[in-house]
Amino acid sequence: MASGETDMASGETTWHQEKQTWHQEKQTWHQEKQDMASGETDMASGETDMASGETDMASGETDMASGETDMAHEKQTWHQETSSLHLEQRTWHQEKRTWHQEKRTWHQEKRTWYQEKQEWHQEKQEWHQEKQEWHQEKRTWHQEKRTWHQEK
Repeated sequence: MASGETDMASGETTWHQEKQTWHQEKQTWHQEKQDMASGETDMASGETDMASGETDMASGETDMASGETDMAHEKQTWHQETSSLHLEQRTWHQEKRTWHQEKRTWHQEKRTWYQEKQEWHQEKQEWHQEKQEWHQEKRTWHQEKRTWHQEK
């Protein structure tokens, strides 16, 4: 009789320990769920930032095309104005050098932006991979929970 009571007490202790472990796993799962929601918000913010960057780049393309047109017009005007040819020629060349420098700077900024965009996409892929792994862990945890309830 005493052996049966000891077995019952031992089984009850084991059951309480398993219940406590299950509650701890449930709390961990809820924390991970909150972390994933925060990650979703961060990714949406990144999408917005990238869209803004796309708009900025398109605006830069338009500005560069306008600059090309402006340079062509200035060159034509320079040829027509003979009275101050040498002064205007020097001015035009300086503006052309400045414009080319601005164009090089813009292209560098564009390369930097594309690099940042690639890095952001890499981070997004890594985040999606972590999200998939988390969902797999969630499915495994639910399966273990069902198994535990069936064994209980």
